[in-house]
Amino acid sequence: MLRAEAQNAKRDDFETEDEFLAAYDEYQDKKAVVREGRAKKGAAVTATTQVLQIIQRSKKGVDVPTLIKKTGLEDKQIRNIVFRAFKQGKIKRVGRGTYVAA
Repeated sequence: MLRAEAQNAKRDDFETEDEFLAAYDEYQDKKAVVREGRAKKGAAVTATTQVLQIIQRSKKGVDVPTLIKKTGLEDKQIRNIVFRAFKQGKIKRVGRGTYVAA
């Protein structure tokens, strides 16, 4: 049974009450598993968070090629993250292409 069907199901939609209760229990079990899965994951680490953490840990600063090596992200994605973070004042330039936490 599809989730939407189970959610909107009425007792009249089933031949017996046992079928209804079985479908309802199955729906509740699946819902609980999804909730447990979400709780275990915690906050997802975004690419931006990952890049900012690397920059914050560096005292001398980090350049884009180093960020690419450490994160595994593509050049364009790193440059966009650095651009946004610089505009938001989260990082600052200390040299050409070298960034530190603000």
